[in-house]
Amino acid sequence: MSYQRLATEIFAHWGVGEYAIRSSLRRAGYRRYVALAKSPLTEANRLKRLAWAEEHVEWTYNQWCTILWSDETWVNGTRHRKTWVTRQQGEELEDTCLVTKRRRNRGWMFWASFNGTTKG
Repeated sequence: MSYQRLATEIFAHWGVGEYAIRSSLRRAGYRRYVALAKSPLTEANRLKRLAWAEEHVEWTYNQWCTILWSDETWVNGTRHRKTWVTRQQGEELEDTCLVTKRRRNRGWMFWASFNGTTKG
């Protein structure tokens, strides 16, 4: 919710303006940030990822170079809207500060990979 909406919808009866709300939140350590987007993640999948990370925490550089890392992104030609959240530093991965990615039906997919020092 924007500072202006807070002032007009929530705190209107107190006569508090958006600048007073922003100043108070800043003094308490809160700032406005763009919410990070994440894919939906089930608890079972989260536990599998954690187990994988714990198994590989001691790997050497050469062992990591044997992995082919890849990622893709979709571009669909529509307007991209950012979701803003008010949070404290270090809270960027809290569930209340994240937005869920939605699947897109049409567009272009770009894919890339790398392995050690080689790009794919």
